[in-house]
Amino acid sequence: MRLEVTERLDYKGKVVTSLVREDIEKAIEYFKEEQVEAIAICFLHSYLNPEHELKALKIVGDLWPEVSVSVSSDITKEWREYERTNTTVLNAYVKPTANSYIDNLSNKLSDFNIKENRYIMQSNGGVTTFENAKNIPINMVESGPVAGIFGAAILGKMIGEENIIAFDIGGTTAKCSLISDGEVKVSTNYYIEKSEKTAGYPIKVPVVDIVEIGNGGGSIAWIDEIGSLKVGPQSAGSLPGPVAYGQGGTLPTTTDANLFVGRLSGKNFDYEVDMERVKAAIDENVAKPFQTSTEEGALGIIDIANSNMLNALKLISVRKGYDPQDFTLLAFGGGGPMHAAELARDLGVKKW
Repeated sequence: MRLEVTERLDYKGKVVTSLVREDIEKAIEYFKEEQVEAIAICFLHSYLNPEHELKALKIVGDLWPEVSVSVSSDITKEWREYERTNTTVLNAYVKPTANSYIDNLSNKLSDFNIKENRYIMQSNGGVTTFENAKNIPINMVESGPVAGIFGAAILGKMIGEENIIAFDIGGTTAKCSLISDGEVKVSTNYYIEKSEKTAGYPIKVPVVDIVEIGNGGGSIAWIDEIGSLKVGPQSAGSLPGPVAYGQGGTLPTTTDANLFVGRLSGKNFDYEVDMERVKAAIDENVAKPFQTSTEEGALGIIDIANSNMLNALKLISVRKGYDPQDFTLLAFGGGGPMHAAELARDLGVKKW
């Protein structure tokens, strides 16, 4: 639902055509009829002169104070209209949900009488206040892995290793970043959901240089139409989760495979683990189709997952001209250390 309004600035930010209030009023009427929850305001060359965007923001605020509004000139001052517009739209998309999350967190902290040091991690490695995070939540994209990467850089300096490959495996994804001479690289050319088949969505905000793939503990093992074993990017998520969780999951995941071969202990799960169900899932979906044992099927799942993760590690090292032998692999996250040794060996890293 993208509507145009009459206004124009030239490439130097000078007003060529004034903003027409009636166009915004008509747009608001339409958006109300469509039960819109958030609005993104993006005008040409507003990174040089935000005058028209700020006027539009005030008009929307006067006529419809309840709606969530994001303004491109508040989010990024860089040129490139498509990237700036896309970033603003994504910010508008997540803003209502992010506001709810942050308000809930704030209330919980108040319940514990915690009133000081209320800051939230950003994607550039810095922190911001709750209020600013609510206004520009897109700056929190990848903030979780980023915190781990900066932690890896600091730990590297403590142990005398300033060349680090930081590697994080969570439930749905594996993320990695290269730290050279203790420096964490930050870029404003970041894409989400980018793959070999999809262009992804550009985000024009500072983000630590991260490569992400859809392989994590909850990644599902499956067989494609030509009979090849695949792992991910489909994920069992947290609900129902891996078969081992006993919450309704029926398809084998990387976690189930690691559990079956003994790399994880069922005693450490929050749920009572039914190993027979785990075995049956691996048998039915992997072992039997390939006429192999359950253990070989589980090891096959792990091998495929490792292969996928290895490709991501190569993207940030070998393919950028870095020799992995000059780096130390530092793994973290729920599954990072469990896969790190094999990946370090295959990548040629000498320390991990």
